[in-house]
Amino acid sequence: MITPLLKPINAKAHEMTHEEFKKYGFSMSANVIPLSELHFTSFAQESTDKKTMYGIIGIGIFLLVLACINYINLTTAQVPHRAKEIGIRKTLGESQKRITFIFFLETFIIAILALLLSWPLVQFIQTILSSYIPKEMYNFADNLTVLLFIAGTTILITLLSSWYPALLINKVRISEVIKITGGSKVNMGGLSLRKALIVFQFVIAQVFVVSTFIIGMQLKHSLNSKLGFNKDAIITMQLPYKSYQNADTDPFTYKHALTGLSAIKRVSLGHLPMSSDHWGNSIVAKSDTGEIRINHQFKFIDEDYFKLYDIRILAGREIKLADSTSGIALNLVAVEKLGFKSASEAIGSFVKLDDKDRQIVTVIDNFHSKNMHSKIGPLELRPSNKKGQLKTISVQLPDHQEKWSSALQQIEKEWKKYYPNAPFKYEFYDQQIKNQYENDTKFSKIINLSTSITILLSCLGLIGLVTITTSQRTKEIGIRKVLGSKISGIVQLLSKEYLKLIFLSILIASPIAWWAMHHWLNDFAYKINLSWWMFAIPAVITLIIAFITMSYHSIKAARANPVESLRDE
Repeated sequence: MITPLLKPINAKAHEMTHEEFKKYGFSMSANVIPLSELHFTSFAQESTDKKTMYGIIGIGIFLLVLACINYINLTTAQVPHRAKEIGIRKTLGESQKRITFIFFLETFIIAILALLLSWPLVQFIQTILSSYIPKEMYNFADNLTVLLFIAGTTILITLLSSWYPALLINKVRISEVIKITGGSKVNMGGLSLRKALIVFQFVIAQVFVVSTFIIGMQLKHSLNSKLGFNKDAIITMQLPYKSYQNADTDPFTYKHALTGLSAIKRVSLGHLPMSSDHWGNSIVAKSDTGEIRINHQFKFIDEDYFKLYDIRILAGREIKLADSTSGIALNLVAVEKLGFKSASEAIGSFVKLDDKDRQIVTVIDNFHSKNMHSKIGPLELRPSNKKGQLKTISVQLPDHQEKWSSALQQIEKEWKKYYPNAPFKYEFYDQQIKNQYENDTKFSKIINLSTSITILLSCLGLIGLVTITTSQRTKEIGIRKVLGSKISGIVQLLSKEYLKLIFLSILIASPIAWWAMHHWLNDFAYKINLSWWMFAIPAVITLIIAFITMSYHSIKAARANPVESLRDE
């Protein structure tokens, strides 16, 4: 149904625009996309990366689970201190169901309060993440669905967070609390489940820490790798394309005006070396076995392009504007795919482009025409003197940065002379290259924020577990101190067990993190190699943070007066 509908639309569009667009080598066509993909399709409207959105959702679920685990650990740590209250309730005839209901109600009220307090935080987070989320998603008006989701999530959180602490509360025996002076002697049962929860928390935390480390290294690798051209001290400007902004002005006129300025090193017109702005076509070359056809990118340039961007010529000569009708420059990948054994062998050969014969006059070294996600492919650089094909002007500023301000003022002065009705806007090219990794940078920031929150939650859960342990081992600690144990020995005793748990979580998390990062790195054609030390360094950092977290409560327990802990009720 869709294809027959598009045919007349595209035919009409071709009829209306063909003559005008033919001058500039443009074409117009219509296409369709599913509504489910509308928010994730860049050519349809403002969009976002689907992987980033799924990443935010996944991280949100992980943090919610960690918060529930954290509540369980911290709540169970408080059970001994509520033992007398529970014992009195049972003595006065309170049923277990009633006690359980009261406890669930407490958790539900806490969840409701958290929901209300989270509202200003939601607004703040939405402001921070505004560039990650399509604006159209804020127009979602199904309030009933949103309310049902919030209500269901609140009830689910209450149930997940309450079942285990409620189970422990019902295990408290009246005989254990009749003579209690503090909650430290209530039997809390085994710690196996709470230990498992701590391990689970730190598994997630460690995966995030490793991911943060590796993602940061890959982004650094992408931005600092040699690109095959110069990108420093270069600004770019988009030439006007609207008639009222003097778009009919010959761009070479403005170029020559800038070339005459002493503060400017070089000026060039044409597509940027690394950008998504390019054309696509196919080249046909003759061979002994027939014809070789390859698909390739091509960009329009002028004769100063190679000098400004410092692109290395492997064979042939400098490109000239006179070559615009017959000559082209190819990169080494294109030459090799066309069957030539070397760059010099390709020079002077003719290939067919757009049913016209063109001569290879220059072979250049390979450079990255797209970001590190894509492999270097066949590329043609074609000289042009048509303003419709040369939409960008690049200017190389002086080597000394203190001269840039003066140079930019002169550039702007000349701009206003030739394009008085167009705003003067420029961008530094190295920043434009950095912007090509915008989605990766956004994802990195989300992971960094999530890592901080995850470590915080995990450490709070660890504090709850240490609190339970020190409460249960109060008498043992007092006896050890009476027998001469030092504070350092008691801290080691209390910390050693949990450091083992964290070490176990690191062992579990490492292969998970390796799989996740290996999968993420597969999206890059040029990437770092995963190595053992990329997992060892985050592991050491996690162990140090965990030890510092435990040390406070362990030292506090070790320094307690043994007389108080050994006094019998």
